[in-house]
Amino acid sequence: MKMHTFVENAQNIGLTCRRLLNQHFKIVLLLAFIVTGCLALAGWNIRKQALQRLDQTRSQLARENRVPFERNLLDPLQTTAITYFQSTGTIRAVAPFAGDLYAATDAGLLKLAPTGQLLRHFTVLDGLPESDLTCLFVFQSRLWMGTQSQGLVTFDGKRFEHWRWLDRQAQTVTAFCEDAGTLLIGTRAGGLIQFAGNTFQEIKGGPAKVRLTGISSLGKFGACLFVGTFAEGLWMYQNDHWQQVTVAQGLPSNRVIGVLVQNGHLLVVTDFGVGVTEFRELAEIPLDSTGMVFRTIATLPPLSALAVWAGTCFLVRDNGELFRLAEPKTGWTAEPLSDLGWNPGPGFSGAGLAPSDNALFVFGEGGIWQTQKGPEAGSRLTLTPFYVPPRQAFPTRNVISAVGLDSAQNLWVGTFRTGLDVVAPDGRPLTHLESEMVREINTITLNAKTGEVLVATSAGVVVFDKQFHSRVITVSEGLLHNATAQVLPLDGEFPGSPKQGSGGIMAATSRGLSFGSPGAMNGMTNIQGLPGNSVTAMLPYKGTWMVGTMGGLAEIAAGRVVRTFTTANSKLTNNWISGLAGMGDRLFVGTYGGGVLELLPSGEWHAFTTEIGKATVNPNCMMAHRKHLFVGTLNGLWVMDLETRQWTRLTRELPGAIVLSLAADQRYLWVGTTSGIARIELAYFDQRVG
Repeated sequence: MKMHTFVENAQNIGLTCRRLLNQHFKIVLLLAFIVTGCLALAGWNIRKQALQRLDQTRSQLARENRVPFERNLLDPLQTTAITYFQSTGTIRAVAPFAGDLYAATDAGLLKLAPTGQLLRHFTVLDGLPESDLTCLFVFQSRLWMGTQSQGLVTFDGKRFEHWRWLDRQAQTVTAFCEDAGTLLIGTRAGGLIQFAGNTFQEIKGGPAKVRLTGISSLGKFGACLFVGTFAEGLWMYQNDHWQQVTVAQGLPSNRVIGVLVQNGHLLVVTDFGVGVTEFRELAEIPLDSTGMVFRTIATLPPLSALAVWAGTCFLVRDNGELFRLAEPKTGWTAEPLSDLGWNPGPGFSGAGLAPSDNALFVFGEGGIWQTQKGPEAGSRLTLTPFYVPPRQAFPTRNVISAVGLDSAQNLWVGTFRTGLDVVAPDGRPLTHLESEMVREINTITLNAKTGEVLVATSAGVVVFDKQFHSRVITVSEGLLHNATAQVLPLDGEFPGSPKQGSGGIMAATSRGLSFGSPGAMNGMTNIQGLPGNSVTAMLPYKGTWMVGTMGGLAEIAAGRVVRTFTTANSKLTNNWISGLAGMGDRLFVGTYGGGVLELLPSGEWHAFTTEIGKATVNPNCMMAHRKHLFVGTLNGLWVMDLETRQWTRLTRELPGAIVLSLAADQRYLWVGTTSGIARIELAYFDQRVG
């Protein structure tokens, strides 16, 4: 009985203990659950706060990096008083759009049929903000165009729309790339900009989040963005992690043409050759990029472009030589380039590549070629001309450094690279003049007495007769220096010198003023009183000569300097005299960075800074004709009504904003720019100016 009671009591005690332990365990579990929940809640709150702070930081950065812009539809300029003359042979980019092929040039946009026929040449008169286009891309059913100085242009097939960023002066667009429904825009000095439908935002790179400049190419492979630059190597971006590689990591050059990811390898094409490395996640690479070392597998300067077409990568040199890039069977250890045996010929430069569904296009300064046959291993690639500008195209180049008219009213057009074009009044090309002496043209002047045309060049003075025969005047004939900014006929007598025959000239050289007949020329420098030895402009004025230098203005009479004007002794705004023009008793002086002034008969100066600011007048790009003063600057053509003294600036009427040269006859003003020539009826200024 006692034993039974003892056992029963023990069982009761054990049961009670188990109950207590179970209750305690439940309490412990409950406490553990509560603690875990609290920790989880705290962790969730910490994570939430971190994400909120991250979102706030991203939102703040997005607001800080947002790029303000203006957007304007550009209507054609409705006038028949203006005609452009431009060369369309320099192709910068091509892109298929709406069933046709479009080509960006330094003279505007070309619309080409699938057969290569030129359907339309769009210019500034048609609505482009400028002629000098740099790149093309199709995005959201529109053709996007980069420009040299005016930001972005879009084209829907009918009208042009201009997009310009308001917070940065740099507007040169160099590359495009699509990224997850947004458009990435590379610029020369304005950074990497992302367009997301209605907003622009700058993407800053590197650990310090700095502006990426000098962008030459953009590429996207998987989740990695590649930003090639002109001089700072390659930037790579993935998951908010940036890496930069340069020649220090083995790149052949810091100027990156493009990239290619192939079979686990990253190939970087530079202007000097091709480098390769194993392609890994960027997070695995140390910040100093020591974990990414490139090997040069091909040295071939100067490379200018790459493209993948029909499953094959192609590279092209600047002169158009085409190569196939193929991975060797033993890996990237052997020479991977094979010459396809094609060359467009002499004179071709600036080559680029553009693949389409049916063809690979090779383009550059000389036209567009295409191939429609897929590449075969070991075979040559046959290309045929697609668009080649007319051989007798006028002008031969679009940078027009000088214009002038001869006694037969033929137009003489000088370029800095390719000599002279001469065109008849009806627009028919007469001849092209080019040699070692006839290039780098500065000014063109008619000797009305002899009918000869005097051309000032960097290599001396070239004199042409009516049959285009020439003779050259250099230091061996008495010039103080061959680099000549301006030349004028010296018929009769230069004050203080012996009488001259019909062959006398007066030349502004970089080492002083030269005058007289070839073989018997005299000189005048700062020793004789000129304010500077680099003579830039000359003008006969009221029986004397006004001579502009980079050190000020001089008046020469009776064979000596009688007056000088500088910023030190007068109200001249800049000592660099870049242009002179006269009308009757009025004398106008243009400066390089100090605007335009008028020298009054009293000897006082009147500066037009209130009206036009301190404009930069381009060398010898200033003339008074009939009732207007014309002034070519870095930002358009300024025109003053000589009667009312009212100024008007023309930019929309010109193929390019930089005006380099002027000439006029009784009906037209000829305006030479960096993007071709505008011929403007003088009657247009009567309506427009003032």
